[in-house]
Amino acid sequence: MTNLNQKLGSMEYDDLVSDLTPKPQVRAGTLAHGGAEISLKRGTILEKDSSGKLHILGTNPGGVVTEDFNGDGAATTFTLAANPLPLAVKGAKVGTSDATISSYNAQTGVVTLSSAPAAGTKNVHISYEAAGASEPYGILCDDVTVGTTADEVVPIYTAGCFNTKKVIAADDYTITDADFDALRRYGIVFKAEADAR
Repeated sequence: MTNLNQKLGSMEYDDLVSDLTPKPQVRAGTLAHGGAEISLKRGTILEKDSSGKLHILGTNPGGVVTEDFNGDGAATTFTLAANPLPLAVKGAKVGTSDATISSYNAQTGVVTLSSAPAAGTKNVHISYEAAGASEPYGILCDDVTVGTTADEVVPIYTAGCFNTKKVIAADDYTITDADFDALRRYGIVFKAEADAR
């Protein structure tokens, strides 16, 4: 005889989803890899950059970025590590003096200077405008670890009602009303206990 009252398992609720209206929707997104392996928790708010890749909210600011390289007295080419690569570079310096850029390949990130910089540690400085992420886009569904060499395809909530006390951003970033407004346009709303945003 079959025992229909047997307990098969259990589930713990983390209170991330705070209501079933609007209905949660899940889609796949590409989480960009970085310079160090990082583990992200379910509930992390993600923003999308101009290339369509996702980053933790607050970690992908726009503005002028400078990458530093070591000159060796012979090399004239330097490869940018930006992800995504900028469409153009703003300028280059060797030490404090301006250097002439003879070419830049936006597909590979290779910057070619007209002459080889003298040998030195971090004496070559190449600047560009980082696109940055335009706005928050979704919420990570599951815990995930992203390495340093490959992007990770992850499930993200692109709609639903979530608990404001359970969402996560970068450690030094405070989620703003503008961030909540941006997510609301995608169908993501927030409600913590009796307080709704």
